[in-house]
Amino acid sequence: TADETRAFFFFFSADKRDRLIDALFAREEFVDYWTYKWSDVLLVSSGQLRPEAVEPYYQWIRAQVEQNTPWDEFARQVITARGNSFEHGAVNFFAVHQDAETLTENACQAFLGLSIGCAKCHNHPLEKWTNDQYYAMANMFARVRAKGWGGDRREGDGNRTVFVSKTGALMQSSTGQPQPPTPLDGEPLPADFSGDRREPLAEWLTSPENPYFARAIANRVWANFMNVGLVEQVDDLRISNPASNEPLLAALADYLIENDYDLRQLMRLILESATFARGSTALPENQADTRFYARYVPERLMAEVLHDAIVQVTGVPSAFTHIEYPSSDVKAVDYYPQGTRSIELYDSAVRSPFLKSFGRNPRAITCECERSNEPSMVQVLHLANGDTINEKLSADDGRVTQLLDSGWPDYRIVEEVFLSTLNRYPTDAEMGGLLPLLVTADPAAKRIAVEDLFWSVMSSREFLFNHKLVARAMSLAGHITYCLRSVLLTCGIACGAIAQLAVAEQTAAPRFADHVQPILTKYCTGCHNADDREGDLALETFADFEQGLDDGPLVLGGEPDASRLFRVITGQGEPMMPPEDHERPTAAEITILRAWIEAGAAGPDGEQSGTRLLLVPEIAPAQVSRPITALAAPPAGDDLAIARFARVVVTAP
Repeated sequence: TADETRAFFFFFSADKRDRLIDALFAREEFVDYWTYKWSDVLLVSSGQLRPEAVEPYYQWIRAQVEQNTPWDEFARQVITARGNSFEHGAVNFFAVHQDAETLTENACQAFLGLSIGCAKCHNHPLEKWTNDQYYAMANMFARVRAKGWGGDRREGDGNRTVFVSKTGALMQSSTGQPQPPTPLDGEPLPADFSGDRREPLAEWLTSPENPYFARAIANRVWANFMNVGLVEQVDDLRISNPASNEPLLAALADYLIENDYDLRQLMRLILESATFARGSTALPENQADTRFYARYVPERLMAEVLHDAIVQVTGVPSAFTHIEYPSSDVKAVDYYPQGTRSIELYDSAVRSPFLKSFGRNPRAITCECERSNEPSMVQVLHLANGDTINEKLSADDGRVTQLLDSGWPDYRIVEEVFLSTLNRYPTDAEMGGLLPLLVTADPAAKRIAVEDLFWSVMSSREFLFNHKLVARAMSLAGHITYCLRSVLLTCGIACGAIAQLAVAEQTAAPRFADHVQPILTKYCTGCHNADDREGDLALETFADFEQGLDDGPLVLGGEPDASRLFRVITGQGEPMMPPEDHERPTAAEITILRAWIEAGAAGPDGEQSGTRLLLVPEIAPAQVSRPITALAAPPAGDDLAIARFARVVVTAP
C-alpha cells in the first residue's frame, strides 16, 4: 500500500532490508504464493482430480509451506504417501498419476528437473538415460495400488485410497521382462526386498549425494527471484543443458544441504545478495546480458500476481464463481468468498478470462513451460478496454471514489497514485506534467481525469513488469532506497509489507538535523538567515521555527497541509517559495518535509514544533495624530498648505 511504502522509505535503519525480508516471510501472502507455486508443480486442478479432492491436496501443500517443512521431507512425504486422499492430501499425487510410468516421469520432472519420457520407448537420443534405466526406475513404483475413484474426471467422488502390494513388477515392453528396481544411476534393490520400494527411492531421491535433487530446487528458487534460472528452462537439468554459472549453482545446492533443505534460508541468501540488489536499467556494457546477472532482467508479472496487484490498487475484488473443465463445461461454485485473491485459488480450473489470457499455468502436465509470459494482442485488449481494470476504476466503492472524497489537494492524489501502483514517488517531471491535468479539470470531469491517471500508470511497463530501480535521489535522507517493489513481487505480495517496521523504531520519522535542515539550507537560508532576515524570518536553526512569524507558526505538528512552510513550498500558499526563477525542492525532498511534519515536526531534542500559540485579546488601534512636517502659503492669499507624512491638506481661513 502507499502507507507501507512511505513507512519503508522513512524507516532509517541499517538493517531495514533484512527486516523487510523477515516481515515478508511472516506474511500470509508469502505462504499463499509458494503454495501456489508448488501446486503448479504437483498439478492441483479439477482438470486432474474431482473438485472434492483438490482442496485437501492444496491444503496439505499449504500446511507444509506454512510450517516451513524442509524440502527433502516435503518430497519424501509425496513419494511415500499412502492412505485416503481426502484425509492425507499428498496421496492425491497418486490420484493424478495412476501408473508406474507416469509416476516416474512426473516425480523426476518435479523433484529432479529431469525429463526422461523419451527413454520409455528407446534410449534417450539427447541424454544418457537408457530404456533399461527407465523401466528400472519405474519398477520402484510398480507395487503401488489403489482403490476407490479410478480417474474419471467427470464422475465419482474423487476419493482414492493408496496402498502397497507385496508383489508385482512392471514389464519392459521391448523384452517382456521386468528390470531390477533401481533409482536412476543408483544401486538396485536386493532381490529379496519385500517392503515399500518407495522408501529406498525417497532416501535416494533426497540424499545429499544425489546430483540432481538440491540443484533442481535451488535453480527453481533462484529463477523465481532473479527472473532467469541458472539453468533454463528451470526444470530441464540435462547434462547437455549446462548452467550459465556452474560454480554458483553448486554453491547454492551445497548451502541448501548445509541448512537442512530449509528453503527460507536459501531465499534469504538470495534476497540479501548484491546480485539481487542490482538495478534493471541496462548500461551499454550489459544491455545484451540476459543470463549472467550483470543487471536485473525485467519480466512481466505472472498472471495471478498482476491480477492481485490490480485488485489491491483499485480496491475492488474480483469474484470467482465458476470452474471450467478442459472440455469447456462450466460448473458454478460457491467456495471462494468475496475478496479471495487469485493467488489463493487452489484450483487452476477456476474460470478467469484475465488469468487465462495472461498465461496462467493450466496444470495439465508437470512442466514449467505450461506457464506463459509471452505478450499477445488479447492482453493488450484486456488492459485497454477490458473490465478487469476499467470496471474496477469506475466502481462507486473503489479507490478512485475514496481519493475524490478525501479532500486531499491534487498533488497528493498524484503522489498517492504513484505510491500505490509503482511503490515510488512521482518524479518532478511526472508531477509537473500530470498535476495541471487535475488542477484544470472541471469538477464534472475530475473523476475521469483521476481514472485516466490510474489507467495510464497501470497499463505502463513499469507496473506490468517486475523490475528494480535502485534510486539514489533520496541521499538527503541518509540512505539509498532499495527497490521495495521487486522484493514484494518476487515473494508474491502485490504491494507493501512493512508498516509495522516503522512503528517498531522511533527513528522511522525524518530527523530535523539529518533530513530537514539540509533541505532548508539548500533552498531557504540564502535569504532567510540571521544576517539577512528577509520578511523578518530566519530558518537556520530549529529555534527559528519556534519563533515563526508575528501572525503564527511556520509548521503545525501533524498537519502538513495546514502548515505555512509546507504550503508555500508546495505552491498551495502565497508567496510561492522558493520563487519561480529559483531551483525548487524535488518530490523526494517535499516528501521528507511532509513526513517530518506528519510525525510531529520534532526538533533536535524531540520538542514538538508549532504546538504553542500565544493568544491575545483583540485591541482596537489608537487614534494617533501625524506630526506636521512642512507648511507653505502663497505670496498673496489666505490659503495654507499643511504637510504631514504621506498627506498634504490645503486649508482656507
